[in-house]
Order: sequence, then structure tokens, then C-alpha cells
Amino acid sequence: MLFLKAGAATAEVDSQGAYITSWRVGERQVLFPRTELKNEKGELKTRGGCHVCLPNFDNGDKYGLPHHGYGRLVQWKVVSQSPSSAVLELDGSSEQVPERYKSLSARLIYTLEDAKLTMLLWVKNGGEEPLEVDPAFHPYFLNDAPLYSMEQTNLLTTVVWTDNLDNYFCAEATANGRSFLEGEPSKLAPGEEKQYTLTITVLS
Repeated sequence: MLFLKAGAATAEVDSQGAYITSWRVGERQVLFPRTELKNEKGELKTRGGCHVCLPNFDNGDKYGLPHHGYGRLVQWKVVSQSPSSAVLELDGSSEQVPERYKSLSARLIYTLEDAKLTMLLWVKNGGEEPLEVDPAFHPYFLNDAPLYSMEQTNLLTTVVWTDNLDNYFCAEATANGRSFLEGEPSKLAPGEEKQYTLTITVLS
């Protein structure tokens, strides 16, 4: 587990899935902490924190991808860490990365400030064929979270969702909504790089 601190703010990051498990500003939790909850069918579901959806948001069955992608399921390599930031990288070496996406490289940079958390995702297609890539960030906010704002770059659609298993809702910053399920995913050309950012600022 990686521990970040900046002023009165603290966050924890699990390199398994590059998962932000908690974020607190002073005594107040901003995100619902990651936990396991049972749904109405008795199935255990991981809820809370914030994770990246890579390369797809929502259902990816048509492209042989897990729900919300494989990025949250695999081990990321921690390449650097400071007291208030962490850099994690993912290549195609994991067995959980589908063969088609072995050429996709990804880097996540998490930066914590006093009342601000910035998540930057960089991706590059190192292969010879275009790849479908429409990522997202998936924060679980407490229903009674402090007032906040979200600033997004190349994340054009926000999807609000909850399953009411506990005291949270999600404001999911997506590149292209449910494109892998309902539309046409964006293509990342061979050699092309792209980055996506989400900055959440606590206002009160």
C-alpha cells in the first residue's frame, strides 16, 4: 500500500489495480472507503475508493474485455513515489491483459494537494493495429461528502450511478460514455499517445 500526504490531506493507493482506497481531507472522508459489500443476490462486490477503467468503461463483452476493463484487476509497477504523489505503470506482460492489448502501455500519476486530488492517465499504442481505448475514472463519493468540483481533460461524459448498497454514489468521468456497449469506441492509432486527467477539489 502506498501512503500519500499533503498538508491535512491523506490518501492510500493499492498497486493491485492502481486503486485509490481512501482519500481524506482533515477529519473528513471525501470518498467512500474501499470495502466488500454483498448485493441482493448475496454476491460480494468491491465498492468505494476510486479506480481507473482501462481500456473500457462499462460492459466490454463485445471486445473480449471485462466490465470496466482489466486495469483495475492487474498489478501495476510503482516506478516512483514522493510524499504527495505516486507514478504507476502497466505494460502487456501480465497474463490478465488480453492478447489484443499487449501493445498498450499505460502510466498513472496520482498527485495529492491540500484539498485537491489529481489523477492523470497516459496511454500509448506500441503496436501495429489501432486499439479501442475509451478509459474512465470511477470515484465513489460519500453521499454526505464535502462540496467538491471536478475538472476533466479528454473525459467528456460524466455518468452518475449508484446501486444503493451503502452510503455512496459515483460520478464517473468517462472518455466516451458507454461506447464499448452502446456505440463506437475511440481508436488509438499505432504509435499514438493520449492522456486523460481528472482533478477533484474539495471546496468546503
